[in-house]
Amino acid sequence: MTLIEFNKLSLKQKSDLVWEWGYFISKNKYENYTIAVFLMDNFFAEIHFDNCNNITKRVTGIAKNELQADSISPLNKISIFL
Repeated sequence: MTLIEFNKLSLKQKSDLVWEWGYFISKNKYENYTIAVFLMDNFFAEIHFDNCNNITKRVTGIAKNELQADSISPLNKISIFL
């Protein structure tokens, strides 16, 4: 699947694909939301979680050369929900 095909999918379809095929890379937790980054086959997927309601708000595919360095935190946590 290409990045363009991935980004055309529904939120549920993208979320399902990331949870099934993605490799967890990093997460950044903020006051009201968490952003988790997963490696897909040839791109990254960024998942935005609403911390208050415990729901996925957005899933976006990002080209490998476009991922910002501040999106990746050190891998010092096992669970993205901590």
